[in-house]
Amino acid sequence: MGGSQSNEYQPKYNPKEYTKRRPGQNIYGIYENAVYWRGKRVNGAHGLSFTDLGFGYGKDDKNVFYSGQKIETSGVDSFQVFINGYAKDDDDVLYDGNILHGADVESFRMNKDGTANDRQYKYSYGKRIGRKRRSRSRKR
Repeated sequence: MGGSQSNEYQPKYNPKEYTKRRPGQNIYGIYENAVYWRGKRVNGAHGLSFTDLGFGYGKDDKNVFYSGQKIETSGVDSFQVFINGYAKDDDDVLYDGNILHGADVESFRMNKDGTANDRQYKYSYGKRIGRKRRSRSRKR
């Protein structure tokens, strides 16, 4: 067979982005302007503007997706992904595509050990695991 025509699935690949993630994290792909999640077509996703954000998240110019499903967010432009399934937008913190109720968006941060915290609480695997320790100044 000759020619360069191919009906094979071709994932969108950006080497600079790929090196920021662990192997296997990029599981969205684009073929003929359709977006696929693990080989299944993602309804409502636009291939020309789609970006794989890693950890199951992706977005196009209008929507955000998790595991191939559209999720509600306060804005595509403000949406950012952390490691281990955490993400946030202007209004909410999410874990694996679900809102982490009670988490403070402004102070939410990831820790080096893969846990997260906000002003008051510490989180692990999307669950609140206790209050954040506050540093105390000692009086002498």
